[in-house]
Amino acid sequence: MKHFKNEDNQIFGYDDGQVAQGFGADLIAVTDAEAKTINTNRIKLKEQKIFDSLNYAEKRAESYDSVGDQLDQIMKDMKNGTTTHRTACEAVKIAHPKPE
Repeated sequence: MKHFKNEDNQIFGYDDGQVAQGFGADLIAVTDAEAKTINTNRIKLKEQKIFDSLNYAEKRAESYDSVGDQLDQIMKDMKNGTTTHRTACEAVKIAHPKPE
């Protein structure tokens, strides 16, 4: 299989028979490694755009530890006189501030 890309970095794969018929003639040939890198980067970019489109509450929810872990932190804080849970929660709120 031979790989090609267009101006938008979309990857196309054609077997030798298709290439002989002219498929990919109007595209840029790339190696298998280049095609894999381009596809991986496109997926990462798409995932980042999806994450960026989430509202702050969803971003916060994804950033907090599980409820069980938070309860464990609270219990340890009560036992040890520490503020681990509070500090962790404040860090999430700073990282994902509530819009005004």
